Amino acid sequence: MMNCQNQPEPEPSPLWKNATRLLAWHELFEIHNYFFASCFGILFLYSLISLFSNVRTSFKKHLCIAISLLLALLGLSRALYLILDPYESADILQRYGNLTLIPLSITRVLHGIAYPCLSSSFTLIFMAILKCVQIKILSPKFRKPILIYTIIILHFLVVFSVDITTVLCSGTTILLILCQSFFIIWGTTIGICYLYCSYRILNYNFSNQVILKSINNVNKRHVQAKLKQNYTDQEEDFMSQKGKRWSSDQHISYITPTIQKVIKVTIISACLGFVSTALNCFSLFGIYGVLQDKNTVDPWLWLIYQSLFRIIELCMGATMAFTVTRTVKTKQLLPQAAKTNVAWQ
Repeated sequence: MMNCQNQPEPEPSPLWKNATRLLAWHELFEIHNYFFASCFGILFLYSLISLFSNVRTSFKKHLCIAISLLLALLGLSRALYLILDPYESADILQRYGNLTLIPLSITRVLHGIAYPCLSSSFTLIFMAILKCVQIKILSPKFRKPILIYTIIILHFLVVFSVDITTVLCSGTTILLILCQSFFIIWGTTIGICYLYCSYRILNYNFSNQVILKSINNVNKRHVQAKLKQNYTDQEEDFMSQKGKRWSSDQHISYITPTIQKVIKVTIISACLGFVSTALNCFSLFGIYGVLQDKNTVDPWLWLIYQSLFRIIELCMGATMAFTVTRTVKTKQLLPQAAKTNVAWQ
C-alpha cells in the first residue's frame, strides 16, 4: 500500500524561501507570473470571441467550436493558476497571509488541465488537415468524431485523476515519469505527422504545377480541352478570361491562400512539437532528475525552463487561434483546393 504521508512532491520545485532571498530572481519570478498570466488572459478572451463567432455563424463548425473551447479553457486555467497560486508557492511565500485561498487539489487541476487542452486541440487540427487534403494515414474507423472525442474526454479524466492522486499521495514520482514520457511521445508524433502532411501537400501542388507548365506549351485548343477535363465550368470561364495568352514562361501557382495557411500550420506545429519534446526531455532528465534522489532544483534553471515552456504553450495557442480564424473566401484553381477551403473554414 502506498504511503501517503511525508513524501516528496512528484515534481520538485525550488526552495522557495531561499530562492526569494535572491532579489533579482524574486523580481523576475513575479514578472514571469503576471506577464504570462496576462498573455493567457488575452488568449482566453480571444478564444471566447472566436467561440461565440463560430457558434453564431454556423453550428456545423464543430471542429472550430471544439478548438476554440479548448483554447479558452487553456487560457483561463493558466491565467488563474499563475495569478492565484503560481507553482504552488502561495502558502509557502504567504501571499495571502496565513490564509489558503484555494485548495491544493484545485491548483494541481488548474496546472494539469492545460496539457490535455493542448494535445486535444492539436489532434483535432491534425484530423481536420487529414480531412482537407485527403491524406490516408489512419484508417477511417480511427478518424470517427465519436472515437476522437471519447479519447479526449478520457485524457481529461486521467489528468484529473492523476492530479487528485498526487494531492492525496504525494510520493508518486512514477506519475511524473509517465506523464512526461507521454508528452515526449506525443510531441515527437505530432512533429512527424505534421511534417509528413506538409510534405504531401507541397508534393501535390508541385505535381500540379508541372502538369500546368506542360499544358502551357501546347496550342490554345488543346489547353481548352484539358481545362474541360480538369476544371468546372465556372473555373474554366475564370481561367479563359485570365489566361487568353499562353506562353512557355507563364507560371500559375496552385498554392492558394488556403493551401498556404495549411502549410504554415503544419510546419509551425511540427516545430513546436519537436521543441516541446526537447524541453520535456530536458526537464525529465536534467532539471527534475527523476532517476536521482532529487527533491529540489536550481531556481534559475527552473525559472528559465518554466518561462520557455510557457512561451511554447503560448505559441501553440497562437497557432491554434490562427487556425480557427476564418479564412477570406478566394477563388480556387483546383477542385481539391476548393474542398480544402470549405473544410478548413
